Amino acid sequence: MTSKLIFPVSLAICSIVFIACNSQSQQEENTTLSQKGKIKIVRTNEVLMPFPTITDSLLRFETATTLGNMSLFPYEWRQLEFISKAQKSLIDREMDSINYVFTHEIHTNEGHNYFNRCHYRKLINKPLSVPYKKLMGYLSCYNDQVSGIDGGNGGQIKKGFSLIANGVSFYGLKDNKGNVNAFCIFEDNSDSLSNVGQKLERLLSLENLYLVDWVGRKVVDEKNIKAFLANR
Repeated sequence: MTSKLIFPVSLAICSIVFIACNSQSQQEENTTLSQKGKIKIVRTNEVLMPFPTITDSLLRFETATTLGNMSLFPYEWRQLEFISKAQKSLIDREMDSINYVFTHEIHTNEGHNYFNRCHYRKLINKPLSVPYKKLMGYLSCYNDQVSGIDGGNGGQIKKGFSLIANGVSFYGLKDNKGNVNAFCIFEDNSDSLSNVGQKLERLLSLENLYLVDWVGRKVVDEKNIKAFLANR
């Protein structure tokens, strides 16, 4: 049985992950790694990824940073996000590709899943468009509770924002007109998710949105959002 190299989840592997996800049909492409002073050539199809999917969104950074910013690595970006119901057909196409990875490219080791390849999501560039002030109203959040996002490279994500509502961390991107074009839940504090069930139920219903869990392969609407949050 051919041995596989399992990478830990860290910023250092992000470039390797993006190469592997974006070159699934190019198994001849090589990646160089340093191990104990020696250079070892590892084919991308011999690398196991710790997650089945990432987004191809290219984030813009600025050097300024704000005290209290959320820290977010690139591979965490848009993994649990709100998307307009008008884009359901695109959601389904992306889910089909992720399901293929789970069916044909998965390895389990000590109770953890790893993947030969990950799906590189690129179909949904603008998940939603909701006025920023209106979105803050749904969450009962005010400007003094909002910070920025540190992107893991020493810079701050341009036009990014983060906030905590009822113990749950959210983050997103605004455009120049003050509309939110990406809005997501940060999963590190999932124990508090049930606290925002009623607010998110209203948000999904009135703004015609889904909450999409790409890694968990779930598409959630206002009818089952509370049950989804309670079971995470």
